[in-house]
Amino acid sequence: KRQGVTLALEELAECLPSNDGREIGESAALSDALSRFISALPKREQIIFVRRYFHLYPIAQIAKDLALKESTVAMSLSRARVKLRKYLEKEGFAL
Repeated sequence: KRQGVTLALEELAECLPSNDGREIGESAALSDALSRFISALPKREQIIFVRRYFHLYPIAQIAKDLALKESTVAMSLSRARVKLRKYLEKEGFAL
């Protein structure tokens, strides 16, 4: 399971600014931006994103639970990461 957790966090790390030297206020701003981003996603994409990156479910489990193909879940996550990166850049976060 640890390997799956590491993989999920590595996927998401590509989209988030480094936390080196970040002030508490900046962390709160990032948290708020992330919440707004997730809220703006379509419902199915929200579920997939949250299960993968907050609950750390493997892609296979998400696909099974939602009766989707693993490739569909993987593509949804890939697209969401691209959207997240663009959204955070637009919000002024240096990636």
